[in-house]
Amino acid sequence: MSHIKLYRDKEIASYLITMFTIINEATHKGEGEIEQGKERILQNDGTVLFEFDTRDLKSLKIRILVDFLENASGSVLKLDEEESSLFLKCSHAAYVFETERNKLWDSGLRDAFLQYHEQKFKID
Repeated sequence: MSHIKLYRDKEIASYLITMFTIINEATHKGEGEIEQGKERILQNDGTVLFEFDTRDLKSLKIRILVDFLENASGSVLKLDEEESSLFLKCSHAAYVFETERNKLWDSGLRDAFLQYHEQKFKID
């Protein structure tokens, strides 16, 4: 797997914030569960669709949203192999959750997120 590089710009920032918002909604608002250090996104029948280690997910959020976007630690963030894998899993989970449940209030953000995912981060 190649390492993902994120470039600081408005489009990427919007994508990242939207992705983590969708993941948060999916795991905290009746569509998921959090227990024993795992965050899960569930299907309608209660089976696990995606599962994340809570510590790994929190670390990735902090690295991207705080260290990279908020604290201006440079214009490019290169994720290591584990972070890249988790990022793609998050992106895919947010994409699946959003397309199946259509949860975001602002359809403009939703549409931009879905389009950017299709272009840059879709897992074939």
